[in-house]
Amino acid sequence: MSNANLRGNRTLIGLILILIIICSLTAFYAFNTQNQLNTLQSNYNRLSVNYNNLQSKLNNIESSLNSIGNDILLNSSQERLDIVSATIKNESNVWVNTRALTGIDIVIINAVLRDSSDNIIDETQIPETIIRATGGLRNFEIKFDNANLLTGNAYEITFVTEKGNSFTSLLHISHVTPTPQPYNP
Repeated sequence: MSNANLRGNRTLIGLILILIIICSLTAFYAFNTQNQLNTLQSNYNRLSVNYNNLQSKLNNIESSLNSIGNDILLNSSQERLDIVSATIKNESNVWVNTRALTGIDIVIINAVLRDSSDNIIDETQIPETIIRATGGLRNFEIKFDNANLLTGNAYEITFVTEKGNSFTSLLHISHVTPTPQPYNP
């Protein structure tokens, strides 16, 4: 064989070896790249599952908070009533102005009348009286059959709600002096 053929064969073998090395390196990097992509996909899938689990837990917490919020709003301890004024109409009737101080309706079912010594004068069930949550004044009349309300005496009135809460007036019931009407013959 001639030197030229021998050199050509060696060059060819060298090129083939270089080509094999390049293919091997390319295959190695492709394999590693695929493994890294598979690892990234696996990590992404785990993060996705963790995210879904966290989202589910957050939804449960939100639902629990909403439930707690509703319980707080509907809980009888949340009733707040303001007895704005109470006025004696006659010996047994009292006019009362009230308003709800919270975001729930309050249903008054009972009223207790006391004298200045905190003795119960009379207690009466009243027709279901609803004080709306809108905060507006609610005026209504209460009849105490056993009362003999006198001018100049101080009285307190306590309301009992449907949920069992009680509210006592911070002001004493005042007596209304009738306004004289002009005489028209």
